[in-house]
This record gives sequence, C-alpha cells and structure tokens, in this order.
Amino acid sequence: MLKYEVILYWSKDDQAFLAEVPELPGCMADGKTYQEALTNVEAVMQQWIDTARESGRPIPEPKGRLIDALGGLVVIRVSAVDEAKACMLLMRHSPGVALPNQTYIVSKDAADCLREAGIRFSLVATDLVQ
Repeated sequence: MLKYEVILYWSKDDQAFLAEVPELPGCMADGKTYQEALTNVEAVMQQWIDTARESGRPIPEPKGRLIDALGGLVVIRVSAVDEAKACMLLMRHSPGVALPNQTYIVSKDAADCLREAGIRFSLVATDLVQ
C-alpha cells in the first residue's frame, strides 16, 4: 500500500472526480465516482514510482498527511461576498486546499493575512495539527 497523500475533489469543468498526489509531481487520475478516481490514482502512483525507478530518478519518501507536512492549519468558511478576493490572496501568498461551499484549509498565518485584508470568514475547525 502506498502511503502518499491523495487529494480528491469534484471538477465541474471535467465533470469527474480528480485525484492528485502532491508529493509525486504530475501524478493524478480521474473517475466517474470518488472510488473510481481513488482506484485509478493508486494504479497511476505505482506507474509513477516504477517509471522513476527505471529512469534512475529519485522517489520522494511519503511525508504523511499533507496537513502534517504543512504545519498548524485551520478550516475557514469565507463569506460569499469576499470569496473571490480570498481566493486571489490565497493563491498569491499561501498554500491551501479549497473545499466545497466557500470552505478552505489554510495555515494560521494565511487566516491572519485574510483577517488583516478585511476578508470576512468564520473558523470551522482549529488546531488540525498540533
């Protein structure tokens, strides 16, 4: 079993679930269902690793969950009025994960940056990583 972080989400543009593996650059797959995308990306991860091994390229060690690698994170829900501005700030200044319904997983520093910019949001969960 491969122990890399997999991010699964619905793509409206592709009309499919997409599965990305951030620690393996370019490694992603899709599927008609959440489970199909996960099954497909597991095969693609193995192909990625086999190809890297055959080519003599380094294979990253799994870092565990992405949030563990990024440090202390919070889940926020941005007001609909401020969502576009929040997206622009997050894209420029901080890694984050977009979830449905104006919800994001961001670092505490990013949340502070949004607050300082006057963006209205509520904390949904805090201290995801100790």
